[in-house]
Amino acid sequence: MSWHHGDTELRSGAMHLALCRHLDISRDRLSSYYKFKLTRKVLSLFVQNLEDLVSLDISGHLMLENCAISKMDDELGPPSIEPSKSSIIPFRALKRPLQFLGLFETSLCSLTHIPSYKVSGDKNEEQVLNAIEAYTEHRPEITSRAINLLFDIARIERCNQPLRALQLVIAALKCHKYDKTIQVTGSAALFYLTNSEYRAEQSIRLRRQVIQVVLNGMESYQEVTVQRNCCLTLCNFNIPEELEFQYQRVNELLLNILIPTRQDESIQRIAVHLCNALVCQVDNDHKEAVGKMGFVMTMLKLIQKKLQDKMCDQVMEFSWSALWNITDETPDNCEMFLNYSGMKLFLECLKEFPEKQELHRNMLGLLGNVAEVRELRPQLMTSQFISVFSNLLESKADGIEVSYNACGVLSHIMFDGPQAWFIGEPTRQEVEERMWKAIRSWDISSRRNINYRSFEPILRLLPQNVSPISQHWATWALYNLVSVYPDKYCPLLIKEGGLPLLVDLVNMPSSHQETKDMARKVLEHCSNYNEESMDTAL
Repeated sequence: MSWHHGDTELRSGAMHLALCRHLDISRDRLSSYYKFKLTRKVLSLFVQNLEDLVSLDISGHLMLENCAISKMDDELGPPSIEPSKSSIIPFRALKRPLQFLGLFETSLCSLTHIPSYKVSGDKNEEQVLNAIEAYTEHRPEITSRAINLLFDIARIERCNQPLRALQLVIAALKCHKYDKTIQVTGSAALFYLTNSEYRAEQSIRLRRQVIQVVLNGMESYQEVTVQRNCCLTLCNFNIPEELEFQYQRVNELLLNILIPTRQDESIQRIAVHLCNALVCQVDNDHKEAVGKMGFVMTMLKLIQKKLQDKMCDQVMEFSWSALWNITDETPDNCEMFLNYSGMKLFLECLKEFPEKQELHRNMLGLLGNVAEVRELRPQLMTSQFISVFSNLLESKADGIEVSYNACGVLSHIMFDGPQAWFIGEPTRQEVEERMWKAIRSWDISSRRNINYRSFEPILRLLPQNVSPISQHWATWALYNLVSVYPDKYCPLLIKEGGLPLLVDLVNMPSSHQETKDMARKVLEHCSNYNEESMDTAL
């Protein structure tokens, strides 16, 4: 039972509560509502008269008199819950330990001998977790302060009961979906409780529960701190794998965060990073679905805003990287990029940030995806675009990446044949010569900042005699990848039927000798890889 009356009433009432088993006279120490002051005498009165008492909560009371035994006596012997050893004098009259004793935000919780099996308090992790458990349902203001203490424990020390802690915070966030204070403290605690230190102990089901409450928080609160905490917590998960069960919802929420381009800088950076991770290494259906949600337009608007501010920061680079990922083998998204003036922004970024190597790499990677779509290539066939791509062949930005991707774009354009080259300047021959020169300048053992899930766009450039330079670029790409990363790319090339195409290329009269020699080396690498794999298997 709960009691919030005056001192005299409480004394007389205690006499009539002989059968009382649960007594809650706790108070919120920050509230001025409570007039009653708990004294040592009144506490003794309860203990003496309530013989059936199993739980008592006196949290929040500032004891007017000293109820504790001397510090020297308190420290004698190991901690005990026996009433006879109680460090709290009034509780020495107990016949047996209590099941629960609420001492949160009192000085008594720091004593050594407390006669209760379960104690809520702020002395250590166990007491704090007991406090969250006891007060979540009916005392959100106290719960919030207890979660804040847990946050400090998780941040500064190490949680000894991380699973229990996580479950209690999840329960509090679910119970108080619209309590801003709990959402702020709870989401902050989740960030520390889901990091890699504790991951191994957490089940898939539990981590999914975390994701659900985080997304609930993002949905209910536009407040900066909650949004930042929720986004940071999502960064603790394997993306996209662990978020796939809520894929559409999480993307919608992140895009909503990014729509106001004046958004808090740190949230914007984290949200764009998450968006990029979510569209990397997922199937094309997912990419198409996210594209229809407005992903491409949102990224382009962020880029436009950064251009206006003349700022090339992580948001700018992540936005181009996200566009590179979402357009990979996804023609609809490539078309959206062109329709929403993506090429205009590409040219403006090149002009405004001529020295930003990673930016150039991301932009050219994206344009490589666009160039793979035959129906869209005519939109790239302008003197301005072709001149820009040709000039980028000589770029040394990010190793060979920018030059390589520029050459890839031009290789796909060349693949459409002379009849598709409907510009006067630069001529097809001039561009072709610059491509040969660029490829010959690359180091075949270059380590790469690129990840191919499929070789199909490269392989389609092999069985043709329209553009020997396109064939050569494709062969160089395969040779580089299978020689530097054989374990990853030899099996992929074999699986996708690349070897017969290379054999045909070697026998093709129109292929350059240089290309044929390189194709033989690719075949040799794959043959050696197969033999080594068999040896290992044996």
